[in-house]
Amino acid sequence: MAITQLISAIQSGRHPTTPFSGTTVGYGTYTVPEGVNSITLEAIGPGGVGAAAVTNDTYGGGGGGGGEYTLNLNMAVVPGQSIYYYVSGTSGNASWINTQSNAAPTSKTMGIKSNSGYNGVGTSNGAGGNGGYSGVGSVSYRGGSGGNAGSLNGYNGPGCGGGGGGRKTYGANGGRYDGQTAYGGAGGGQLQDGNYAGGGGGGSGVYINNNAVAGSNYGGGSSGAGKNKSTASAGQGIIVIS
Repeated sequence: MAITQLISAIQSGRHPTTPFSGTTVGYGTYTVPEGVNSITLEAIGPGGVGAAAVTNDTYGGGGGGGGEYTLNLNMAVVPGQSIYYYVSGTSGNASWINTQSNAAPTSKTMGIKSNSGYNGVGTSNGAGGNGGYSGVGSVSYRGGSGGNAGSLNGYNGPGCGGGGGGRKTYGANGGRYDGQTAYGGAGGGQLQDGNYAGGGGGGSGVYINNNAVAGSNYGGGSSGAGKNKSTASAGQGIIVIS
């Protein structure tokens, strides 16, 4: 075997020594390090925002859905190549990574895209928002759905937020207040680098007269709130290249 072939065989599948995690909302560019010819891509979309009741003060608003998780393993790259990404901080916008151009990818051969969770509804007794789904990637775990507002054990309350998807499983669905407590949906497990939690938990349940509870990073939906009460932010998205 020629020396160049031997070197190529040894270096085949070399990944970055240090994973890169993008947590600042907005566009960015990652440059493939020297000696690296394969990368793994992961992303979580932001969570949806729970709603405050606007027409009915009996129950409250629905919880926001959790953000979607997507994964591509071992994508071929060359040293010095530019990898484009976007970290989304708001529902309605996906987090994505593209190995070819500075735009959301349309196929898994280009990269990955993780859709956001959907916002909760403040009318019709507060329906919870769906978790993010139907993104782009070889593996996808949808976010948990936000809980519906309603009555549980005789107590009225808004819905909890759904958990963000993660590498191990789907985000869990949110529940609703039961007179003592109600927890938002759990996230779906850690990301590849192990330094960041996977999908964040959804906002916990609150009583009908309370403000909403924020969703956790990354991708957790926020809970719903009572009529004319304050909503809360959902967990933002994240991208990881390793």
